[in-house]
Amino acid sequence: MRRMLTACAVALGLLIPLAALGTARGDVAAFQSARNRQVKHVSITYTRVCPSCKEGEQPGPGIPHVASGTARYTLTSYKILDQNRKFDFYLVDVSANLVKRTGDQDWGWMDVTVRSAGRTKVVSSAYTLGKGVENTSTCKSFPIELGVGFYGVSAGTTAGHVSFCHHGSKIESSRASHGRLYHATGLSGIASLDAQRYVQVPQGGHPAFSVKVRTNADTLQCPTLSDGTHCFVGHGMHAKHRTIGTTSQK
Repeated sequence: MRRMLTACAVALGLLIPLAALGTARGDVAAFQSARNRQVKHVSITYTRVCPSCKEGEQPGPGIPHVASGTARYTLTSYKILDQNRKFDFYLVDVSANLVKRTGDQDWGWMDVTVRSAGRTKVVSSAYTLGKGVENTSTCKSFPIELGVGFYGVSAGTTAGHVSFCHHGSKIESSRASHGRLYHATGLSGIASLDAQRYVQVPQGGHPAFSVKVRTNADTLQCPTLSDGTHCFVGHGMHAKHRTIGTTSQK
């Protein structure tokens, strides 16, 4: 199917290589024949302090361990090139490279919610699934699959990739209102992640997508007082939100 879509686009003189369009991995594998519409970037840091520690002052000596890093996201919307005169097809690719990762690779979590937004009617939709791995101790790339069939491409087709560095890390996906929630755990053991949403709309419609990222924002303070060092742990969260459209970006 991938070859068929590519050949069709080449015949029409419409093919644009996705590797040149600026996503974190340049990889929307299920649909090679697509045209870039908009690109946005957002970064968010995560800090996970001793998940087993209770909030407040910690008993006993020693400084609690910390896992931290930065997720650098690239949001890219595409129009899938087609010859359908009744509907248009779009997708958003949400890719992240996780950098400056430190600490226990089992620690840290991140939620990525990808939804349809705006007033454009969505006739049908599809999405990519999560991923879990076993027996991984070095960074390796793994495919993610389309969750349901979309525009002639079958469920199970490779649609992108994620990179895991630790056997305990995984990305789970579940249903959310007007979209999909991706929950990543073992965050410091993940080098890259990817999620995609596909929509079919009436011809001429321009859908929009909402992307919300939420993760750990723990705190650790260890002041040295007259009777020694005292450590205080706080468990918290923070989030960032972006909306991306599908009209041509100026």
